[in-house]
Amino acid sequence: MHPITSVAFLLLLAASPVAQQDQPPTPNLIILSDTGQQHDGRPIVVRASQPEHLAVLTRGYSGRLLRLYRLAQRYAHPERERQPAYLLLSDNEGGFPRFGFELDGKVYPDTAYVDLHRRSDLSGWAGAMDQIFPHELLHIIVKTLAGEAPDGHASQVHAIAVQTDRVTAFNEGFAEHGQLMAIDAEDGVPETHALATDIAALDRARDQFDAYGRAMTARWSIAPKARMTFPMWFSHAEQAMRYHAVKADLFAREADVPDRLYSNRTAYDAYLIENVMPGRPDGPPKSAARMLASEGVVSALFYRLVNAPPIRNSVRDEPFYARFGVLPSAIDPLDNAYLKVFAAIHEGRYDTGSVFAAYGRLFPDERDAVEEVRRETMLGQDERPAPELWLLNEAFKEGTSLFDQYRALPRAHAFDLNAGSRTDFAAIRGVGPQLASAIIADAPYTSIDDLQRVQGMTPDLVGRFREMKRAMDAPPAPGTSNEGGLTLKRIMLPYLWRALAIWAICALAAAALYRAARRRSWWRLLLNGLGAALVGLITGWTLDTGNGLLALAVPIALFGVPGAMLTLWRSRSLREAGMVMGAWVLASVAAALAVRPLG
Repeated sequence: MHPITSVAFLLLLAASPVAQQDQPPTPNLIILSDTGQQHDGRPIVVRASQPEHLAVLTRGYSGRLLRLYRLAQRYAHPERERQPAYLLLSDNEGGFPRFGFELDGKVYPDTAYVDLHRRSDLSGWAGAMDQIFPHELLHIIVKTLAGEAPDGHASQVHAIAVQTDRVTAFNEGFAEHGQLMAIDAEDGVPETHALATDIAALDRARDQFDAYGRAMTARWSIAPKARMTFPMWFSHAEQAMRYHAVKADLFAREADVPDRLYSNRTAYDAYLIENVMPGRPDGPPKSAARMLASEGVVSALFYRLVNAPPIRNSVRDEPFYARFGVLPSAIDPLDNAYLKVFAAIHEGRYDTGSVFAAYGRLFPDERDAVEEVRRETMLGQDERPAPELWLLNEAFKEGTSLFDQYRALPRAHAFDLNAGSRTDFAAIRGVGPQLASAIIADAPYTSIDDLQRVQGMTPDLVGRFREMKRAMDAPPAPGTSNEGGLTLKRIMLPYLWRALAIWAICALAAAALYRAARRRSWWRLLLNGLGAALVGLITGWTLDTGNGLLALAVPIALFGVPGAMLTLWRSRSLREAGMVMGAWVLASVAAALAVRPLG
């Protein structure tokens, strides 16, 4: 730009109403506390003095986003007054981007705020507030830039490995990349930055996922620890994977599912593995359509994009930054990357492919760098243009969330024909593993009729696909935003009933095994069976590593050893003492076999 033109531009920027309005700046973050009362459906809140929250959340990556949030507002809505970020500390479990509250008797009907539980860890742990706050603030920034999100189509509540739909995957994946950035930020809390090299936490998460994989793929798997205690370990393990597995791009690869699980009878097990487990480092890549419907891949795409040196270091002309109300000299390379991504989101809206395409159109000289990030992250898989053809398989039920492992709240499974996995197709009556692979290989499809070209497809099966399309199109269509009665009580009840049923079965088996070595009255056998089964199952679901050894050893140590010693003291007979010990060993086997996956 010519020096005279540059001076004129600076004078215009300084004299603009927007620039004057932003001086002096209002506080970037205001902490609120929920009173527990509501007015017209909005929470009534009060200001909260939380110096420790302000100290943590105005530094590092959170502090950066607070600044960028104001710039995003200026870009998307230059006519509006810029708002600070609000954090509401409430008793609501989880984290949410919300809109509208009442403060000091004044209603703020559309003002955005982040809602976090008041007792959340502030920092130093995977999933602490200094990572979740920027996650939720990124949701607000996206809505500021792209408007209201269209409805998603998938029937499953999202999680890092879950394949949902392109809207949900973009919205959640873009927010989740912020958690990686928060951990990487060297100017954040040191304990949070140290999570990047916390190998012990990563090893624990890997062990838990590996145990789950063994439990789900074993031929004998009655009540394994990894499945029965899923709600207790998954959240912490997933938080670790949100950093390490996303960085390693494992969600772009297929999870390890045995071919024998791709059948109508075992499709739910295959579905859970596909949507819980990260892929193997050497696993085959998913299709591009599946990747763009997976927030783990979307998170990796944006993490790599904003960290790519060509993206960070390519400075645009001054009018571009003027739309954000800043000068190029006032931002650093990472801010520079984000402002360009914000512009692409403003144009591309709620679709990762569209946002990347918009970036290339807006900044054509950076198109090669953007394409390199896309191809590297998506493992060379090219997206072939195709419409989304959503189907509803009412014969295949999934849980309302991954925590709903035993389908207390079953939902009919919805999926996109052009982004379908082997499980999606194998769950359809009449479609086996080979035909499922053939359908995927022949994608994409412009209509259901295109399925007729797939070798092995019959007219009856094509008709079945048409019925699923009609079922999906019939209102009301399922959506990921509707968690429909999902409560901790309703999710946990099936675990409780299953545990009681397993206890009863193991108790009967233990009583029968005890009797094989030592005859006693039926009530004595039943008490011994109940005791051995209860101690073995509790040990197996809490202390055992998954191999059942502790579930076998602890009942023996608790009942068998004292019983044998007491018998020896009373009868002075090693044979009688040995029979007591042998009976308790046999009785302990039932619970050990129940908790140990085999085959």
